[in-house]
Amino acid sequence: MSLGDYARYLRALKGGPDFLTIEAATGIPSGAIREIEQRYRRVGENDDDLQKLADYFGVPVEEMIWRREKWRKSLSEALYTAQTKKRPIRLILRDGPSFEGQVLWWDLGATELELVEKGTCVVVQRHAVDDWVLA
Repeated sequence: MSLGDYARYLRALKGGPDFLTIEAATGIPSGAIREIEQRYRRVGENDDDLQKLADYFGVPVEEMIWRREKWRKSLSEALYTAQTKKRPIRLILRDGPSFEGQVLWWDLGATELELVEKGTCVVVQRHAVDDWVLA
């Protein structure tokens, strides 16, 4: 899950405060918060801002820093590579389970895998993917 997806998830868990409310509580400009949530590339370069957001949401800053490296386009690249090179990929979901298999299709919202147990397929929404590993 990208840093932006994670920030949106945390904001929802906190009742959906708007960007100005978060800005008032953290001192981070609302535009910077919006950029973190809406960009498809690597964002969140300022570790001080990530620390403030982590404190605001009550999570370890390491969790946010780790997710900075999981931007959305890197998942797209992994899915593309898995599909075109016919390599299995393991998708690890936010709530614990994982699925491993061949990518049948993917788009910006979801992907379908044919699981290692041939004949069984699963569609996974991308926002639920916490991490991935190409086999």
